[in-house]
Amino acid sequence: MIIGIDCSSKEGGLATDEKTFYPLAWVEDIAAKIDELGIDSKDIEKILITYGPGSFTSLRVGLVTAQGLALPRNIPILAYSTFLAMVEDAPEGNLIPLIPARSNVVYAGHYKKAEGSLEEIFRDKIFRIEDLIFYVETNLKNANPIILGSGGEKNRESLEKRGFSVFAKSSNPMACNLFSLYRNSCQCITNPVAPLYISSSAAIRKRNEVEIEIREMTEEDIKYILEIEQDVFPAPWPYEVFYTHYLSDYCITVVAELSGNVVGYLVGCQEDSKFHLRNIAVSRVHWRKGFGTKLLSFILEELKENPGIHSCYLEHRISNEGAFELYKSSGFTFEGIRKDYYKKGEDAVIMGIKC
Repeated sequence: MIIGIDCSSKEGGLATDEKTFYPLAWVEDIAAKIDELGIDSKDIEKILITYGPGSFTSLRVGLVTAQGLALPRNIPILAYSTFLAMVEDAPEGNLIPLIPARSNVVYAGHYKKAEGSLEEIFRDKIFRIEDLIFYVETNLKNANPIILGSGGEKNRESLEKRGFSVFAKSSNPMACNLFSLYRNSCQCITNPVAPLYISSSAAIRKRNEVEIEIREMTEEDIKYILEIEQDVFPAPWPYEVFYTHYLSDYCITVVAELSGNVVGYLVGCQEDSKFHLRNIAVSRVHWRKGFGTKLLSFILEELKENPGIHSCYLEHRISNEGAFELYKSSGFTFEGIRKDYYKKGEDAVIMGIKC
């Protein structure tokens, strides 16, 4: 059998076909509902899921739930854009699906549906509601746009004041629409590692307000770097490796400093027209404060100023999902797998970005 999971909002939902839907109070209830229905994971052939945009927490919980069902039995997960699921059963016309992001901000897409075909104008953009209204007024004033979704409902008053109507809630739940997307072979991602996050959560945005200073590494810094290195990595670099990179004219070595203390560092070297980001770490007590993102942003800006470097790449352990999300959020994309790269035979994920 095939199941469909909508985890784009906190309520979520489970479908077992295009017409059978089980609404949920919370996305966290998906696993319990599957047990209640007597569905055995060995009978599941595929899992269809909305993977974003949507609620930051719900997307993460929904995907983890799907992975918990899929991974032990190698069940494929097919992840579809939330926007595609929203417009699947919408009428023909210029469709503007909206999902609430935060106060006066929405995730938006624009599709044109006619005679059974669907043209994507754009998707996965984030707008202040006044900017979205300006876009619609400028481009679709006389086209009778169809605005739909919870983002439209939340901003109904602002939209209707400007003469735009909000389409009534779809009669078919998104979890059911996933079956139609699957049947029509619509674009999807197979076995996603992380959901689609267009913007950071409120907690991350608040943490990112903490200011750090990023400066060139000194020889004196290496002893503090080693403390972080030995704490966070199972196979830490020794002093000599850091010192060699520090001395090299082909390498960039920087530290992140907070209140006079070294809290992170980054090391990388030029290899012809590529930059190999070889090591990046943040002190464990400062994880999830945005310091890693700021180090990455710093080095990418530096590389843009070097006409001899056209791209940047790195490796990280295949088991390190947190690293994958960090690099993905900074624009890095998956480039391949390096087998047995680490000690004990663990594979490395290769990620890269154009500079």
